[in-house]
Amino acid sequence: MNRFMTVSTDTLKKHLKSASFWIMVLMPFIMAVVIGIISYISYSTKTPDTIAVVTEEKYKKNFQNNHMVDFEFKSKKDAKKALDDKDISAYLEVKNKDGLLNFDYYGDTTAKTPMLVINSLAESMQRKENLKNSNIDAKQNAIISQKPAINLHEIKDNLKNPGNMVALFATIFIMYFVLIFYSQIIMQDIAIEKGSKMLEFIFSSVRAGTYMAGKIFGTILAMLVHFGIYVILGLVGFAVIKFTGLYDKISSMLDINISDLFKGINTNLVIEIVLFMVLGLILYIILSAMLGSLVQKQEDAGKMATPIMLIIMFCYFISTSFVGSEPNLFIKILSYIPFLSTFFMPMRLIYENASLFQGMISLLILLGGIILMYIIAARVYKKNILNYSTDKLFGRGKRLKIKKKNK
Repeated sequence: MNRFMTVSTDTLKKHLKSASFWIMVLMPFIMAVVIGIISYISYSTKTPDTIAVVTEEKYKKNFQNNHMVDFEFKSKKDAKKALDDKDISAYLEVKNKDGLLNFDYYGDTTAKTPMLVINSLAESMQRKENLKNSNIDAKQNAIISQKPAINLHEIKDNLKNPGNMVALFATIFIMYFVLIFYSQIIMQDIAIEKGSKMLEFIFSSVRAGTYMAGKIFGTILAMLVHFGIYVILGLVGFAVIKFTGLYDKISSMLDINISDLFKGINTNLVIEIVLFMVLGLILYIILSAMLGSLVQKQEDAGKMATPIMLIIMFCYFISTSFVGSEPNLFIKILSYIPFLSTFFMPMRLIYENASLFQGMISLLILLGGIILMYIIAARVYKKNILNYSTDKLFGRGKRLKIKKKNK
């Protein structure tokens, strides 16, 4: 046990001292800061969505306190100048010609919201103008002005829920990049040690199986430190954004209430998805350690990583292609297969296409896959870690059989 912990601690220290580890840890934050700065600059230099209105005093009250479009009142000369200087997005001139209101709009006619609001105001104002110019009494006016009762009954669609979309994309994105990084790092680490031919001295005091287990556990500890840093920095960053007032600015810039995305979060669901991510990473790390032991030269580590890359890429592209779609039978089957369930069962759980009990069954299958994979990996590692033969992978087995027959 002491030797196991020694190997694990040494592996953890090696990862923490590695520049590539810290680049991997800090890169998402660097990207987020850069994207945030670019978005802020873009937002601050953006032409205001204000529409200037040129009209008589009696019509101005129709444009005041509009919640969808920001209207302000100017003279025609000032409105033209403001549009040329890009201080406003458009201007609207409203004139009454013999009881007919003319709305002349100067600006981007592809903007949907302003067009809808202006059309609605035009109809409402013209209706008022018509009633004023007609000889209709108050009772007849009330009958003519009746509006239909429109009752909206919201039916929640988990496939279109923005919170679910964000959670799913975040899960897929994290799994894709973290799997690639840790699969590569442990395979490269084992390939370097095998290429240095120092393992003969190491195995004189530590068993091969214990050494492999220590390497895997040390990498898992590095992964947990990695996630722990994200949690701590995330909480600190959220506190800073909240207390500096940036939270409200970001919400208004994105035109959404960020707090609504986190309402009604199921803690058990989050825990189960995190377990899928952690156990999935462990499974891929074990597979990478096994494949790393088959590498004869450090340069071949990239070639040996191809099967893992193909599996990860398959899961990534299939899972992203089904975002916003109801998981079908194909996805349901994949959600119970180790190596694949770590991508597809979280998708089903987020979309409420699978219950927590079904997720637990998939977790148990994944755990069984980890145990089986470790048993296979340990045997392959012990047989191949000290094998420096340049024969092809399948040629080694034939060569061993021939030697046994000759004896």
